[in-house]
Amino acid sequence: MPASFETIITVIVTEIIPVTIFLYDAYWSLEIRKALASPIYRNHALWQGATSIIVVGGPILTYGTSLVISLVIAVFYSVFFAVIFAFIDSAVKVARRSDPLLRSIIRWQTIRFAGWCSIGALAVVNVYSVFNLNFASGSYYYLVNLFIAIPFVIGGPAILIGAKRSGDPILRGNLKWLGLAVVFGVLFAAEGAVEATFGLSNFQFFYTYYALPSGGLWILIGLAFYKSARSLAPVNRLTLDG
Repeated sequence: MPASFETIITVIVTEIIPVTIFLYDAYWSLEIRKALASPIYRNHALWQGATSIIVVGGPILTYGTSLVISLVIAVFYSVFFAVIFAFIDSAVKVARRSDPLLRSIIRWQTIRFAGWCSIGALAVVNVYSVFNLNFASGSYYYLVNLFIAIPFVIGGPAILIGAKRSGDPILRGNLKWLGLAVVFGVLFAAEGAVEATFGLSNFQFFYTYYALPSGGLWILIGLAFYKSARSLAPVNRLTLDG
């Protein structure tokens, strides 16, 4: 049976466009890294490129139709959010080192553990839901979006505060855009929690017009990532080798 117009539009907005943007983000970050002299910049660009590559799987891997596929997706998303928060953690540390006064950012060394505990809880919930189909319903989506939101809620303000305090103008611009991407991540989790109240099937959740808001947020996150990477080395300051 041919796909409906609704499904085609949804796939374009929620998968094809975001994946294209994140692949370009990764390319741009890794190419810029070659032209950067500072080890801090190079490591940060590498982290950003690697994170963009991992994020490519987010819009594509939706839900499984068998136990094996569902388990693979659950494990992927456990790694997916761990990598994203590791990048946020790394960005906050870079921001603190760029502060001339080396001030603590909202007690990050302590509060970051809440993020890692949330990531661990998310992994447990994801895997548990594969083997307990009764759990993989409304309550599951509430918990998942809660555990997704926590790392973003603490990470976004930390990065934006670090950007404001940074004494490096290039890094300041990079961190502002990265902080905005994390804020969009909070909205993404909130939108998912709201849609969980609609009682949608997996197909409706991912492949009908209900999915368009999350697709739009994927696009905004990707564009913010791109602006963040580009700000590390503005185009008029370097020439990228083909």
